[in-house]
Amino acid sequence: MFSAVVITGVNAIANSHTAPVGTDITTIYDQNIDTGGSVKDTTFVVHAMQTGQIVNPPHDNTIGVVGDTITFNPDNDFKPGETIHVIATDGIRNTLAEASVKRVWEFRAEASGGTGLFGNSGQGLGNHSSRDAALSDLDSDGDLDAFVANAGGSPNRVWMNDGSSNFTDGGQDLGDHFSCDVALGDLDGDGDLDAFVTNRNFFPGGQANHVWLNQELRRSPKSSSAAAAGRSPSLIFLRATTRAPTAIQSLSAARFNSARCRGRTSIRS
Repeated sequence: MFSAVVITGVNAIANSHTAPVGTDITTIYDQNIDTGGSVKDTTFVVHAMQTGQIVNPPHDNTIGVVGDTITFNPDNDFKPGETIHVIATDGIRNTLAEASVKRVWEFRAEASGGTGLFGNSGQGLGNHSSRDAALSDLDSDGDLDAFVANAGGSPNRVWMNDGSSNFTDGGQDLGDHFSCDVALGDLDGDGDLDAFVTNRNFFPGGQANHVWLNQELRRSPKSSSAAAAGRSPSLIFLRATTRAPTAIQSLSAARFNSARCRGRTSIRS
């Protein structure tokens, strides 16, 4: 008789904010799990909010199955304070090829050290009416960069970190709207972080929200203009399009009226 294959325990614990940065992710089921290939990076998905989806390949992560336990060992430590999402899909099977019950959970890697006292680094980064900023490793070099959403017709900007908290302009003008919020995530499943930007609709015709897809560096009109201005972009964000090649992806032009659109600014990682 069929019995649902369910998860009975996970590590790191769901909603924990003290998981070691070097933690392995383990999932325990109530039955033994198939070792013939149902457990892979498309059925056991780990997505780190500052580094993107942790896939194999090109990473050297290992996903092991022993009895009723799946263990995911990432090739690099998580970043301090980073939120990690784990998705165990129903594509994972038991030894009788019966589907498991899917589960999604998240946890946060611990941040240790610090005193809470802040000093001015002396950097002046842009001169815009900024509404939101999101910190993540946008160019996969191991440090945190910044995607800044600007209002008042100023383009959104990407600021690249050299690993020592020194930021330089990434050389891209991303839209010319009244942007209010930005959220980063791997939207197209290629392992890097893309951007979903919300825009305020108080102009004639509205301002659609936009998706910007993180791309490998290649020559383009934008990178050429950045080079001419003395800026050297190290990654390129391209605006996503719909299935119709000439149509910009419009994601609700309804009025957006969050606190950031009313003049408050936030920063998130």
